[in-house]
Amino acid sequence: MGIRKVHHELTVFLTRYHIKPGWDRLYALLKEHSMLANKKASKVATTESNHRIGGPAALSILIRPKT
Repeated sequence: MGIRKVHHELTVFLTRYHIKPGWDRLYALLKEHSMLANKKASKVATTESNHRIGGPAALSILIRPKT
């Protein structure tokens, strides 16, 4: 769950006690107490460069005898 969503969920609870932390203050508090989720590492998309062009279907068309 992201910080903005947590802030939204906590708004009702916090307003009962007249506490109004902003999004950035909530972020600082979570970071201070090591409660932030780790960001997921992005995976680099690459192409497969060792593939046969056309694959087996194209090869069978090239080898097929003419009728």
